[in-house]
Amino acid sequence: MKKTIALVAASLTLAILPVTVQAQATPPEPPPAIDGMVHWVGEFEPGSDLEHYADWVLEQVGVPADQRASRKPSGHLMTELDMVWLYLTSAEADRADGLIGQAPLMAAEATGIVSLPTPVDGGGPLAAPGQSGFQQIPVGMLRIGVPFDEWVAAPSSNGVRVAVIDTGIDGRHDDLNVVGGFNCTQDERGPDGYDIDPHGHGTHVAGTIGAKHNDIYVTSAAPGVALLSEVTFSATGSASGAMVLCALNKALEHDADIISASLGGEHVATRCGGPSVYTNGWCKAAQRTVVVVAAGNDAVDAVYKGPANVPGVVTVGAIIDFDGVAGGVGLGYPGCGLFHRDDYLAVFSNWGSAVDVVAPGACILSTLPGQSWGFSSGTSMATPHVSSVFAAFMARFPDCRGQDAIKTVLRYAEQFPIDYGGWLGAYPPPMIRYVDEYPLRIQDPEHPTPCNFRVD
Repeated sequence: MKKTIALVAASLTLAILPVTVQAQATPPEPPPAIDGMVHWVGEFEPGSDLEHYADWVLEQVGVPADQRASRKPSGHLMTELDMVWLYLTSAEADRADGLIGQAPLMAAEATGIVSLPTPVDGGGPLAAPGQSGFQQIPVGMLRIGVPFDEWVAAPSSNGVRVAVIDTGIDGRHDDLNVVGGFNCTQDERGPDGYDIDPHGHGTHVAGTIGAKHNDIYVTSAAPGVALLSEVTFSATGSASGAMVLCALNKALEHDADIISASLGGEHVATRCGGPSVYTNGWCKAAQRTVVVVAAGNDAVDAVYKGPANVPGVVTVGAIIDFDGVAGGVGLGYPGCGLFHRDDYLAVFSNWGSAVDVVAPGACILSTLPGQSWGFSSGTSMATPHVSSVFAAFMARFPDCRGQDAIKTVLRYAEQFPIDYGGWLGAYPPPMIRYVDEYPLRIQDPEHPTPCNFRVD
């Protein structure tokens, strides 16, 4: 990988961090909170009593004791990230900023409002979805080498858990295995409303990761894998950086083996352990588990976008594939990809040295809420292909986790170069590949490791 994790001492500043997710466009609205207040997040030294220091911050900035409970959103104690999320006025946030360096408060920031951008193309349900006896194999899965023609029975997910940071997942969809989650949005769904997706983006992503191998809808590289729905975006597509951090924390709390985040944003500081609480949250997650993120749909260098530029994450760009095979002769169709070129980098995809791998991301067929399915396009749709490959790999090699798993899977992908044609930048990445002929273990009794593989 071209990005590495580097831990340095935290400095003490306050920043505003916008984030977006590639999906259907809706007018942004402020995340639910008390009128006129910001979503403030403080990062504390590991092992700190976060509940105590949440009250301490509120006391220090002048919030009366009888109002403090209302300043604590659901999920405000982010114990896996050593962070606290509070509602503060701008003046209170400024005073809280002045507390940095006192007690164990290391860094803080007021996170900004985020929203969903315009869709690339495609979208909407298909007619007569979910008919028994009919299961569609998405061409994206064929393109990355999932050997459906050789499957007698779908491989077991073997306890692998994939957290989807998104708009929610329809937990009643017959093709998905939603086992838990948390709603960080503070909306009418409530904290336990993780299995409701009023938008559709999260359910579409979830189907690409883990749609079951049955006789309806679609299937995936890791059929039936356990899905954790860590809800970040509301029905209107609004969120805050604090909600994203809440979702990351819940994913770690729920023992996710993989975190799949089809979201993006503007420039984020790339130094782990620095002044950006938002960046530090992503860095801490990447140190604990495999984190897969979208490169973004702005057709620019992803080094200027976050969390795509955060050290330690797997950043995914999108290619066009219409027929499931190489060759560049597949054709799009009206309403979805008609003017894109097969087997090239997607015209919308971000690019550059921050991108680690690419996957199909145009006209992707997957699940939608309400026992439905449909097409969508974007690096949001490429990202879950990669998450699904990691889930299948970990199911086969359950002791291979984290950065070691990333190195092995991406090393395998490097054997499958693709002609990107119009690729911009000096680092054209490989295409993700289902690890069909799994790497051989190197028998080294002097240096045994769970991920000691050779890729031939």
